[in-house]
Amino acid sequence: MSSEEPIAATEVAETVVAPADVKPDVKAVAPADEKPKKAKKAPAKAKPRSPALHPPYFEMIKEAIVTLKERTGSSQYAVTKFIEEKHKNLPANFKKVLSTQLKKFVAGS
Repeated sequence: MSSEEPIAATEVAETVVAPADVKPDVKAVAPADEKPKKAKKAPAKAKPRSPALHPPYFEMIKEAIVTLKERTGSSQYAVTKFIEEKHKNLPANFKKVLSTQLKKFVAGS
């Protein structure tokens, strides 16, 4: 066995000193917590909404309650059933919107 030691290459670091009258080029660095701002895209043009194929919910609800003429008031189910029979072209989310509108009108009165 030979007693050779591996030779490691060493680098000599050169230091460069700038003259006092020359300013080094330093780029402005944004703080780490700020993210670069992205350019905003132009808003997409929305399709024009087609007019509803049914009267406003308030009118439909009022018509149902007046027509049903129940002494103690009409239930949500009765109002829904009346409106569905009278207006055939209602949106898919009709029952959800109707319940929201009923709650809104009750709170407002």
